Amino acid sequence: MTSQDHTPRKPSEILRAAREIISVPERWTQGASALSGRGNVVNARSPSAKCWCSFGAIDKAGSRSIAKLRTAEGILRAALKAESIILWNDAPERTHAEVLAAFDQAITLAEQSESRS
Repeated sequence: MTSQDHTPRKPSEILRAAREIISVPERWTQGASALSGRGNVVNARSPSAKCWCSFGAIDKAGSRSIAKLRTAEGILRAALKAESIILWNDAPERTHAEVLAAFDQAITLAEQSESRS
């Protein structure tokens, strides 16, 4: 990674960057991948996005490699023991603390996998 290119390269880096994006409750949302400061639904990578769901945060954290992005999503799904990150994130009872804990678990799983590679 060059000093000018801060795109995460490993799934653990994507997950860590996504967790940072939604690290405070005001930057996490439900019901949309991302919302603007006015509460409008926007693309997760839009400059006007101010809060993201779990899936949207992974999209924003991104990677030039779709395979690595999909791997990061798969690791989060494994940590959640859920087929859908979106449905899990959007469950009415879901809390911000649960979301961060899931990302922490997924980061650990990703790092373990990467250390075996």
